Parts: sequence; C-alpha cells; structure tokens
Amino acid sequence: MKTKRIFIGWVMSIVWFLGISIGYAQLPTVDLTTHQPTAAPPAGATFEWHNGFPVSAANLMTNTQTAAAAPGVYYGVYNFGTCYSQASPIRVATNSCPTTTVDLRAFVDSTAKPFGTIVTFHSALPASNVNRLTASAVTTAGAGTFYVAFYDPVALCFSSASVIVVATTNCVINYPPVVVVPPIVTTPGVAKTVCGEINDPNIGDTHTVTVCGAASKGTTVQTVSNQTGKVCITYTPNVGQTGVDNVCLVVCDQGGLCDTVRVPITIVPEIPTSPTNQPPVVVVTPIITVQDSITTTCMPILDPNGLGTNSFTVCGAPKHGTANPITTVGGQLCITYTPSSGYFGRDSICVIVCDNGSPSLCDTVNIPITVYPRVQVPTIPQAPIVSLPPIVTKEGVPVSICGPISDPNGGDTHTVTQCNVPLKGSISGLSVNNSSHEVCLTYTPQAGQTGNDKVCLTICDQGNLCVTVEVPVTIIPSNFPPACLTVELKVLLEGPFNPSTSKMETTLNQRGLLPGQTPIGDFAVATPKGQPYNDVPWNYTGTEGHASGFIYPNTVVDWVLVSLRTDSVSVSNVWKGAGLLHDDGTITFIQPCYTINTTASALFVVVEHRNHLGVMSPTKVPIVAGKISFDFTQQDSYVTTDPPSFGQIKDATTNKWLMYAADGNKDDFFENFDINFNDSNRWKLESGIFDQYKKGDYNMDADVNFSDSVLWKKNNGRYSRTPH
Repeated sequence: MKTKRIFIGWVMSIVWFLGISIGYAQLPTVDLTTHQPTAAPPAGATFEWHNGFPVSAANLMTNTQTAAAAPGVYYGVYNFGTCYSQASPIRVATNSCPTTTVDLRAFVDSTAKPFGTIVTFHSALPASNVNRLTASAVTTAGAGTFYVAFYDPVALCFSSASVIVVATTNCVINYPPVVVVPPIVTTPGVAKTVCGEINDPNIGDTHTVTVCGAASKGTTVQTVSNQTGKVCITYTPNVGQTGVDNVCLVVCDQGGLCDTVRVPITIVPEIPTSPTNQPPVVVVTPIITVQDSITTTCMPILDPNGLGTNSFTVCGAPKHGTANPITTVGGQLCITYTPSSGYFGRDSICVIVCDNGSPSLCDTVNIPITVYPRVQVPTIPQAPIVSLPPIVTKEGVPVSICGPISDPNGGDTHTVTQCNVPLKGSISGLSVNNSSHEVCLTYTPQAGQTGNDKVCLTICDQGNLCVTVEVPVTIIPSNFPPACLTVELKVLLEGPFNPSTSKMETTLNQRGLLPGQTPIGDFAVATPKGQPYNDVPWNYTGTEGHASGFIYPNTVVDWVLVSLRTDSVSVSNVWKGAGLLHDDGTITFIQPCYTINTTASALFVVVEHRNHLGVMSPTKVPIVAGKISFDFTQQDSYVTTDPPSFGQIKDATTNKWLMYAADGNKDDFFENFDINFNDSNRWKLESGIFDQYKKGDYNMDADVNFSDSVLWKKNNGRYSRTPH
C-alpha cells in the first residue's frame, strides 16, 4: 500500500479578549495501541510506533508516549531487527477552539493524489460507497476514527485507506479569578485575620496564593481554601508600628490564570487614656462581600478608659440581608453579614456600642456594606470592584490611603469622582492610577474635630459602568479634656486637737473669727473674708470664701491649702486649692471637683496650714474613678533620712498622726516648713492678743498665751523636706 504524507498544523489556542487572559482546556490524547494490529506480528518481528519519518531508533516512541499521543502523525511498523516494514501512518487530529468540530479535508494533502482520482472519507473499512461520509459529515466531524482513500471514477474502485483519529478538545474557556479581599484593620501588636472571596467564573477551579509584595510594617501568612473558595490573610503588625500598610497577593487557578490584588492594611493608632469617663470609639470598617456569600468583619473598639467590656444595640438592621451574630468580644465589634439571595449592591447597619462605665457611654456608628455581583465571563461588561480601607487618623493629622480596583473586564481604565462633602474634613489628591489599578486620596480633619465622618466615591470604567463606595472615617482624639477630679483628704492639726474626743476644737469658728465671719466678742477684730493664703509665701489667688452669703459649717476648724504634685523632688504643682478643715480632719472644698491639667494616674498630695508644719503624702496617691483619696491621720507623711526630716507627730492616746504645731512665721520662702526661733518671735509679738485670727495662736483657742509657747518649745527644731 502506497501511503501519502499528511500534515496538520494544530496548536493550543491562547487568545486575548478585551485584555483578559483566557485559556482552553488541555489538549486531548489518543492511545495508539488501540489502533495497532490485533494479530500476532510476523515471526521475528515486533510492532513499534514512531513519531517521525523515515522511521528510525531516534524517533521510536516509549510506551508512555504511545499511550498518550497528542495530535500529530505517527507511524506503525514491524521491526525485523535489521529492517523495518513499510510504515502505516495514523493521523491524530483535534478541533481548534472555539470550534468544536474538525474539517477532515484540512488533514489531507490533496495535491499529491493520483491523477484523476477523488479524495473520499469513510467511517469504516474497507472504503466503499456504503460507508462514505457526506460532505457535511466531512466538514463537521466530531470525535471518532475516520479513513481517507482515493476513488478512481473510471475503474470504479477505492484505494487502501489511511487512518485519521479525531479526539475533540473541550472548549470550555478558562477565565482568571477576580479576588475580593476586605481591608485589614487592627491595633498595634494585635494579629488580624481577614478572608476574601475568590470570585471565579469557572465554578470548581482550584487556586493557589503567593506574595508579590510583602507588608512593610508587619508579617503575613496567607492560605487558600478550595472548599470554601476563600483566600485568608493573617497580618501581625511589628512592635510599635501604626499607620497604613499593604500586602500584594497573586491568586492563580489551576490553568495558570491569575488575579493580582493589593490588600490595604490599617494599624489603628492607640487612643490616649482619659481619667474621666469617655465613650468608646468604634473604628468603622466597611463590610465587603460577594453575592450569596457570608462574611464576618471585625472592627476595633477603642476605650479611653480601658474598660474593655462593651455591649451593643442594633439601631438599624440591614435592608438587604441579615447581620447575625453580632458580638463585642476582645475589644472588637464583629458582624456576620448574609446578603439576601441573589442581591448585590449597597447596604448598611447601625450599631450602638456602649461601655460598662458609670454612667454607661456609647458610640453610634453606621457601617457601610457593599455586596459585589458574581463575576460573569469577561465578554459581559461589568462594573469594577473596589476595596478601600477605612480612614483612621488622629485629631488634626492628615492621612493618605489607597485601595485596589479589580475589574472583571481586565484592561479597563477608570476614573473617580467624589459624591459627598465630608462634614469634618476635606479631600485632596483624589486620583486613579490605571497602571497600578488603585484609587488614592488624602483626608485632612478639620481642627478640633473628632468622631465619625465618611467619604463617598464613585469609580467608573470607560464604558461608564460604575460602583459607588462609602469610606468610613474615624478621627481619634489626640487627648481628652482634663479630668474633673474629686479630692478626698483627712488631716489633723496638733494645736486644736483634743485626744479625749479624737477631734479638733472649733473655737475660732464659734467665736466668729474665721475670715469673713462676724465676731461675737466685744473686743474681737473681724478677719477679712476669703481664704487666708493670698500672701507670702503662698501667694495663692483663689477666690474661695469670697462668695456672697458664704457661711461656715459649725464643724469647720480653719482653712488649709492643698496642692497636687507630679513628683516629690520639686514644686511640680498641677493643682492648688483652699479647703475647709472640719473637726474630724475631713477637708471639703467649695466645688465638688476640679479640672486637673495632667494625664498622670497618680499624684503626691501636699497640705499646708498657716501655723502648722506642712505635710506631703509619702508616695503618689492613685487616681481611681476620678477621685484621689488620702488619710494623713492614719500614717506618717513624707520624710527623708539623709538629711533626716520630720513628718507628723503621733498622738499617744488615739494613735492618730497630727501636723506639728507652731510653724507660724511663714513670712518668706525659707521660714515655711521649719519650726525655729522666728516662730517663737511670732508668738512673742502676738502674745496677749485674744479674739483675733492670729498665726501665733498655735493651739487655735482665740488667745495667744503661754500655752502656745509650750507647743513651740516642744516642737522647736522640727522641719520638713517637702519641696516648697
């Protein structure tokens, strides 16, 4: 049998459609052994397949190659050891997608046919008119084995036939996935995991993920679940890092088609602590998902009071889905959102998050939700997919963000417009980079503004298909107003203290000698109204006691001057105020609480009196729930050992600590906090004066006499190292 050479020019087709890389299924193969003779070979011969002509050892096919022959021409021969039989060719052919059939004529070189003959195609052997294919069957042949022969119309006979095996290629087009990953929002040092949808038009594709650009402020671990069709990223910020970051991921299907997405990351700055009760701050994070896909989004809850326990109330349920469950665990608000079946578009949920303070304070937030449609084949124009991170910044600090634009119709170009005017800030630098496929902007908060705001953007492709996204804004306070601090103190003065009652005498009050009172004695001298510490060495200018109608409670002994300090080695006062000292040692103030200009959580307490040795708490006193409390009657005050100094005197009868009496000469800086000869002179100068408000009246009985001198002699030489 004379054979003809038959050629085929088939290659796998890779096409580019609208800029999207697509690919067809893998080429089919044929097991050539199913087309070789079934009879035993001639004596001394073996049957072989070759993939070249003339046949030789160089083009001998292995068993593996024979069992999976790709489209091409192959030759079956008997090998007799020293020579080959005449080769029998077989053509393996396949269709060229997107065409699903083949034209058998394309595989025959009709120019080499014998003169006067006609090329015919058949479905069986031997070739005959019975099994001859019709013209349409020749041009639209499907999978099967066909035979080509030459027909001589004069002799009315067919030649021997050559074999054409058609194995059709599955023309299902493979499209790349489109990955929808929500932004990552976390707090310093806290790892955060988010999962995004692998939106693949080819249902059932499997995927892998690799990093194409590592995060600069932390580390990531990324995984793909081919069961759920999601890609998950766990991001761990480096110590001390805040601000924006991103990680670039490439997600590919089993056919090698990929989507590159840059996932935006926000590390929320720490919120300053506040000594007063402040509401929590929810860092609103957009909820992003895909049609018919459930997603869980967690957003940080910042608490200036560090309470860490929160409750929530839904103030506006989603209209196009359900949000359940909602939890506030571990300083986060987590929402699991399920869109209504088939729905895509915008949605939202309103949540009120409250702390467990007293009273409970709350933050009301409106959380935007975007549900993107399932990706169709790229031949169908679709709107872009945008994943912008929330804007999180501190009061008065501009911040720039960027978010990826993923377009199912790859190669599209995009524009962006602003669709609202933010209430608490301004937008600048709004632009689209059509090379990196990102939209970027800078948000600048207005001076003094804190809390929630939003930015509305519309991103469109060149076909005017658009998506509108809402970018939530959280402006964290740079600091909080100074605390309104309640000061609760107790101190006893040695001079008027009566051990038998464990209280101080209120003689000055009873006789109307305190500043602003009307004396009851015939020879008494009234004291000008107002607290008595407005002269040297105190020079305190407070207006306590000046108010019209001011009346002393009958338990008041005298005025004291109280200071709060940040350290024990300098006069670092953050607050000073005059208070009323009551007979049991309690100090009360004109106002219920005071503004303290400090962020310190503990302070030293100093108490001074006009004729007693001043005292300071031995250690810092903590501020608890807006209150600072210390009882000087229960322990000695601040002392030093080198050089040694004095704090208070302990009463032997009651075991209470008392401020040393007889420090009455305080005319200059050096005389304060020191009982010495000048204090004796003060007594001498005022000795014999009665019914007056005098510093030399050390026992405060309204009479400067010998008893006051006794107190001075007992305490002479005592001094305090309290800074003054």
